[in-house]
Order: sequence, then structure tokens, then C-alpha cells
Amino acid sequence: MKYMVIALVIFLFGLGNETPAQPLEGRSRIELRGGSWTGRSATASQTDEANVGGMMGAWTWTHWMRETWAVEATVSGVFADIQSESNLTSFGTNWVMVHSFMGGLRKDLSSGGVRPYVDADLGFVLIYGLHTGFGSYPTGADLTPAVRIGGGVDFRLGERWMLGAGAGYYGMRSFSEPIGGIENHSGPEFSVGISRLIGG
Repeated sequence: MKYMVIALVIFLFGLGNETPAQPLEGRSRIELRGGSWTGRSATASQTDEANVGGMMGAWTWTHWMRETWAVEATVSGVFADIQSESNLTSFGTNWVMVHSFMGGLRKDLSSGGVRPYVDADLGFVLIYGLHTGFGSYPTGADLTPAVRIGGGVDFRLGERWMLGAGAGYYGMRSFSEPIGGIENHSGPEFSVGISRLIGG
């Protein structure tokens, strides 16, 4: 499997370097990304099993003000779940949805067909939860400020399409009270995406 990944990366680097690259200044793009976002901490009873990560989905809008400087806005979401055992005969699951709403700046380190970049974003994270088991009920909701610092690489596929991969770290203030056992969802995320350029 790792050899397939290495071969794909080499192929994309070669394709990106050979692709004629129209300047991106003044252009925008819409990107669909998928990956994982693993939270830092959870609180629960001693019999609980915590899994505070999951599959992440995200939409990102990017606009290049200059050839290597852009503004970006991202909306993402991830499921987390806490498997709770309150006693020998009662079981339940706390389902938690975590959304981030972020905006910031991106700096491309190259202007060619292969574009490594770094980015930084500010925004907030919304968390809400639902307990299911013998009866369902909401477990609360909260909103907290957040920052994200990361980077990645994009590969241009002609004049309209791009493939990319990125990673980053979310940092945030702890929630006012645990929701579904989660106090804080700070942690790393990784994603891959496909995007379409607009304009130009």
C-alpha cells in the first residue's frame, strides 16, 4: 500500500510540473475535502471508552489576491462518539457532532503546477450531542473560539482542477462543560481534496 501512495505522489509531482499553469491571481476555487480530525481529550466515567475522532468532511473557498497570497474560508464537520456503560445492564452512546467555521490567510511557497503552502485560520467551533440508548435526549451544545495552523500541497490538473493534501492542528478553549464526555476537541487533522478553479 505504501508503495502505491509513493508512486501516486511521484506521478502527481510529475504531472503538476508538466501542466501549463495560468496565473491564479484574481481567481477563486471551491474544494471538497475528506479526512480525519482527532480530538485531544474526553471525560467520562471509568468504564467508558472514548473515541473522539472520526471521518471529517469540509468545504473550502479560496481566493488568490496575489499569485502566492490567498484568503480562505472553511466549514467542516466530524462525528465523535463516547461508548458509555453506566452499569452491567445499561448501555448507551453519546453521539457528538463537531463543526468548525474558519477563515484566514494562505501563503503558497511556489507558483507552478505543484504548490506547497502554509495557512493560518481563526474562527469558532460548535459542538452538540445526543444520547441514544434506552431513550434519546440532547446532551448539550456549546460554541468556543478556535485557531488552526497547517499546510499542504496542491497539484494543478490543467486549468480548472486541482488535487491536494493538507494537515494542521486545531487549538481551542475548553467547552464550558463536557458535552457527550468531550471537554475539548483540540488536535490534529489530515485531509485530501479535489477542487475546481473559478474565473480566469
